Amino acid sequence: MQYIYLLLGVPMSVLGGGATGKKMQSAEQLVLELSNPDLRENALLELSKKRELFQDLAPLLWNSFGTIAALLQEIVSIYPVLSPPNLTPAQSNRVCNALALLQCVASHPDTRMLFLNGNLFPFLWVLLNGDHGLFVCKTSLALLLSGMALFRVGLSMVRFQS
Repeated sequence: MQYIYLLLGVPMSVLGGGATGKKMQSAEQLVLELSNPDLRENALLELSKKRELFQDLAPLLWNSFGTIAALLQEIVSIYPVLSPPNLTPAQSNRVCNALALLQCVASHPDTRMLFLNGNLFPFLWVLLNGDHGLFVCKTSLALLLSGMALFRVGLSMVRFQS
């Protein structure tokens, strides 16, 4: 675990005992598990449920090697079952949890611009088209995409006025 902290530039003094240190260790372990397809489903569920408890989850997700790719892999993996709509409840839950974590990254002040510049729109836009059973997360996906679009329009307007 110390290796991960060093990669992320987290000072070891921050990692002392206490509830905060243990929570971060738990979050870091779950983020590591996202890279393992056999452990990913549980990690997605736990991180999604507890994302409000981990203040620095968004930077951890963005800066951990392969994590955003794993979240995108969850989204892309359901493309074949979108048309015709054959999405199972388990697949729907997994993709909704991945979207919740991406929303966490998109809304955090330290990762928002990185996320916007990551050009992830095409991966997410596909999910808005059609009726494929993503009822629970369609609203958050729509808010995520519209927020990203409005933010980009705002940036363009600021650049134009400058």
